[in-house]
Formats: sequence, structure tokens, C-alpha cells
Amino acid sequence: MADVWVLHRTPAPATDMSAASSVLVRADTISLLRANEYSVKAGQHGATTVVLADSVEGADVLPLDFHIELVAAVARARRAARDGDQDQVVVAEPGRTGGWEWNVQPLAELS
Repeated sequence: MADVWVLHRTPAPATDMSAASSVLVRADTISLLRANEYSVKAGQHGATTVVLADSVEGADVLPLDFHIELVAAVARARRAARDGDQDQVVVAEPGRTGGWEWNVQPLAELS
């Protein structure tokens, strides 16, 4: 059965291109979500959390319920994974009309 993952990419600052990083978390391991206007963090109760989405303070703040939208996106990804044989990846991206959205795509389409 295919898995569902949540991806967060941190671009490198212009001053240090080697500082880019990313984290990929298997969605079924998440049991805790925390959110504010600048980040969504996931983890397990009592364990270290990881950032799954973040906004530069003061610019393009995240919706207050963005962590709830993540749960809905993971559900969509699970249906896609169940109906196919490819792992699905959920990633936060700026929306086409402003704001933020969680997008789901097959792992093979990520580059």
C-alpha cells in the first residue's frame, strides 16, 4: 500500500545557498499538530515537533485553521494513495490567488 507524506522545504537564504533543507514526515506518524499565524508544527505528544509550513513573520501569514486544512489534505492524499500504487505527498504552497494551500501530488512528480 502506498504511503502519505508531508513535505516542508526551507529555501536557502541568498547569502548561503548550501543552507537549504527539507523534511519529509510520514503522515500516519503525526499525532499532534500546533499552529499559529507563522507556522504549522507536527509531532507526537511529548516528542520534538517539526515545522511543516512556515511564513516569514509579517508576510503572507498562514490561515488560523491551516493545521485543520492539513488534516483534510492528508485525507485526500490517503484516498489517492488507496486508489493507486504511488506514495502521495502533501506540501504547503502559496495559493494562486494569494494566501496558502495544501497541495497533494504523487511522489514521482516532485522535483
